[in-house]
Amino acid sequence: MINRDEDNTIYKQRPRVTLQIPSRAYELDPHQPSPFIPLTGVSSIPNVEGNPFLQALYAQRAGDFMSKQFEGLNRFRKSGLSVGEKSVVWLYTKFGKFSKKWFTHIFLFLVVTLYSVAGAFLFMAIEGPPETQFFEDVRKGRMKLSSTARNLSSNVELLQDDLRWEGEFTRELYEYELILYKAFEKGQYDNAELKKTWTFFNAIFYCGTIYTTIGE
Repeated sequence: MINRDEDNTIYKQRPRVTLQIPSRAYELDPHQPSPFIPLTGVSSIPNVEGNPFLQALYAQRAGDFMSKQFEGLNRFRKSGLSVGEKSVVWLYTKFGKFSKKWFTHIFLFLVVTLYSVAGAFLFMAIEGPPETQFFEDVRKGRMKLSSTARNLSSNVELLQDDLRWEGEFTRELYEYELILYKAFEKGQYDNAELKKTWTFFNAIFYCGTIYTTIGE
């Protein structure tokens, strides 16, 4: 039988396990980044070296996390949600699946294309008729000047009076010059040719300047 003294001797000879509990406060050098990173939705690997610039980020991880959370709603959406809420959850789930297959990118491209085409036809319908009417005025002014010159040249009485002939022709020429001046002022007359501003491709380009940063 072991007496009390022998028992104390054996107890003192037993190895003791000491657990070192780290402090909650982590002392950092003021110029040293933390070796720990929070478990956020964008971090993919731990920051082993403590350099924040070496973190590998996964930008879609937060979106995937939210998608998984919404997928959990499918289990009780038939009983706990209204018709409108069920529709919203269904649309969110479908668009979430389609977005992974580039559906949203293609859909956005089609929307921008249709917006540009519709806007081009709209501008052509609004700005096109006044421009066409202006071209018609220039054409009529040119034909009127040509007809006046022919009539003055065939008038024997005016041919004998040079001062009167020049006065009549100058008056018609001045009216035609006013029409051309308006064309030059609006930039619709260049290199002796009338140029139409609101063409289909010009209207498409103008629509592009609205939703991009290339316009003023």
